[in-house]
Amino acid sequence: MLTSMFSPYTRRILFPFEYLRMRSAFKRLVNETYIPAIEKRRAQMEAGEDVPDDLLSSMLDDDAPGAPGPALDTQIIAELNTLLVETSDSISGALQWILLVLGQHAEYQEKCYKEIVSIIGDSPDDDQPTRDELEQMPLLTGVVKEALR
Repeated sequence: MLTSMFSPYTRRILFPFEYLRMRSAFKRLVNETYIPAIEKRRAQMEAGEDVPDDLLSSMLDDDAPGAPGPALDTQIIAELNTLLVETSDSISGALQWILLVLGQHAEYQEKCYKEIVSIIGDSPDDDQPTRDELEQMPLLTGVVKEALR
């Protein structure tokens, strides 16, 4: 396809309809994902149910210390985008770098794998590691810190 020859920025300038189509699809996805979650949490709070003490609850709580009132849905969506979407670039970059470093050092890749399996197992049904389990992985912690140094 002709558009694959250009960088994303250049494609957006030369082929604005593709960019607008993608932007429209993203907005639709946001509306289908965030808005129901916001409405559900708002309904739980209005019903007096116990809700997690998290950022979404804080944004919806007009009694929170220093809050001028509940945030508008558009403000909440903007904050969620910042936290969930825009930070993914730095996180994915860090993970790519860690995987590259491990790929270049197969012996450490194998040692990290064995350390992980010894603590959380290798079954696909095993849960994600807890904070305590992660603290029992000094080699993996060291590899991550060294790769990000």
